[in-house]
Amino acid sequence: MEIRQLEYVVEVARRGSYTKAADALFVSRQGLSKAIKNLESEIGQSLFQGAGGRLTTTNTGEAFVRAAAPVVSSFEEFASRFSSQKKAKSSSRSRSRSRMAPCSRCRITPSRDSSGQTPISFCRSKR
Repeated sequence: MEIRQLEYVVEVARRGSYTKAADALFVSRQGLSKAIKNLESEIGQSLFQGAGGRLTTTNTGEAFVRAAAPVVSSFEEFASRFSSQKKAKSSSRSRSRSRMAPCSRCRITPSRDSSGQTPISFCRSKR
């Protein structure tokens, strides 16, 4: 069982359609359906049933979605929190790189841009 499968089940239950859920998740309908079928095989229960062109959850599916939804929500918050930190860390690294002096062999005189930062200079000489 993978978090991706839990996300898929929650989204299908919310939208009532494999196609609409696949569009919302930016995955193929076939890939979404296969991931859910694999999960159903793993747990040995059907999670959805078709009724009048709309998918509904089975009793097991309803219980599964109630249990999976907070897990998915927590995971999304977790991922968002730490990917934000990574972006901030990456941004601070690029700022510190922009202040580095170019290679002495390049004979490039650094100039300052409008923000007062020294632009990044890449040394192409072989050391």
